[in-house]
Order: sequence, then C-alpha cells, then structure tokens
Amino acid sequence: MFTFGREHELRCALAYVRKPEQAALVSAVVNAIHDLIDGTATHEPVQDAIANAFVSGGSGVWEMAGSWLRKVAGHYPELSGIWTTLAQHESANVRFRAACFLNEMPAREFAELSLGDDKSKKVATMARSRIQEVAQRAAN
Repeated sequence: MFTFGREHELRCALAYVRKPEQAALVSAVVNAIHDLIDGTATHEPVQDAIANAFVSGGSGVWEMAGSWLRKVAGHYPELSGIWTTLAQHESANVRFRAACFLNEMPAREFAELSLGDDKSKKVATMARSRIQEVAQRAAN
C-alpha cells in the first residue's frame, strides 16, 4: 500500500484536525496503518483505531478514518468488515457516517448493507443518495 510515509501522513492529517484533543484519534489511525504496512502489527490495532476515530471523532477526524479505511481495505480485505460493524452501530450518527461512504465501499459491503431502509430518515436519505450515485456510475 502506497503512502507518503508515516511522518508526512501524520503532518498532513493533523493539519486538518480542528480540535487538538482529536489529534490522538488521527495519530492512532495513521500509526496503526503504518505498523501494519511495516509488519510490526496485525490488523486488529488498525481495526480498533479506525473504528474509534470513526465513532468518536469530530469533524475532519471521522472523514479521515473512513478514507483510510477505504484505502487500507483495498490492500487488506479482512478490514472491509469494519464497514458492516459501523453501519450497524446503535448511534444514527455513526450509521450516517457509514452511509456517507457507501459509494466508496467494496462491492460486497455495499450490497449487504441496508442503510437505505434505516430507521433514521437522515441515514436512509444519505444512503439512498449514495446508492443512486453508484447506480448512475454503473449505467454510464
């Protein structure tokens, strides 16, 4: 998996964090992914760091966590299951965040998730929008 290196990725990621107390969440994601790439860690710390940042992160943080998940899962498919966990979260806010990434998820997770029928109108609306985007892309 290509990155610009741990230190560069940390600098770039931290530049977009609005609240200093959120920096630890972003740092944990970047460090866990680079540890996995370096072979010094398993996928479990990556899973934990991404899920924690996605669930607990504020603006900018959860989006970065989702972007990193999309990128890393392309090279480590065993991490794709995190999408399912996030999409089934008890918090509608977390399910909404997952719905925002629906159009970027692997095909299996995209097909399995039923966020378009979510009990939260906000989640369902976002999911249907992303599903429509994928359908339009496939039609072209």
